Parts: sequence; structure tokens; C-alpha cells
Amino acid sequence: MKKHTRKPFQYSFSELIDKLSITSKKDLYNLPGAKEELSTILKWLNDIGIDGYTLLSIIRISMANSDIWNLEHALRNAVVGDMAENVVGRIAEKVRDHNKTRVRYMNELNHACGDKQVVEKIRHLSEEVYDKYYKGLEQASTRKIGAL
Repeated sequence: MKKHTRKPFQYSFSELIDKLSITSKKDLYNLPGAKEELSTILKWLNDIGIDGYTLLSIIRISMANSDIWNLEHALRNAVVGDMAENVVGRIAEKVRDHNKTRVRYMNELNHACGDKQVVEKIRHLSEEVYDKYYKGLEQASTRKIGAL
């Protein structure tokens, strides 16, 4: 933080970070006015000598991880047959979308910090869960249909 710089806003620093995290989520969902509000907050941070984009990247990585955890938690605790196949598929798609966001911000954060490593996410738990919980059910239902 720059010394003796007057804040261009009326929030405490912790309130500003809280607002940044909330506005970041609103921006990800393209809510009206969120992009402009986010730009203002990032400018305020820059004005007091803080790299707002680095903070934003960290917040978005954390949000994506939290969203992924919450989605995968339901799958981890599922018992075979608890969820319809289409529900598992929708969860898998959401996990992949959150992983794309997470990896994007991980790579942008690496780049901002001078790290040349590129993060790639190839396999997701969501891809394995289907096999773990439903592959046997498909084979069993196919055998039953064939037996008729």
C-alpha cells in the first residue's frame, strides 16, 4: 500500500475486499452494472497502490474452488442410483465450467507473477463419478433389456 494516500472511497479495506468478492461474482453472472462497479473497485485499489487484478484473480480461483467443491460434494456422497443420469451430467458440465474459470485465473495469476507455467485441467472428478456410480447400472439395465 502507498503511504499517506487518501482512499478514493468510503469503505474500510476489509469492506472493499468483501465488495470486490461480491461484485466479482455478480460480474461472472453478467448482472447489470456489475462490470462497471468492478472496474471502479479495481481502479480504487490501484489508486491506493494495490494490484486489484491480482486480488480479483485470487478471489475468483477461490470462488471456483468453492463452487466445484459444493457440486462434487453431492456426487461424493451419492449412493449408487441416488441421482438420475441427467443430474450427474448437469453437475459434470457445471464442474467443467467452473474448472475453466479456475484454470483461466490460475494462468492469469501465474502470468502476472512472471511464472511461465501454464496450468491445464484435463481430468475432472465429474468425469470419473459417472463411471464409479452409474456404469454398472447401465450394464445391468442393458443385460435386463437383452434378457427380455
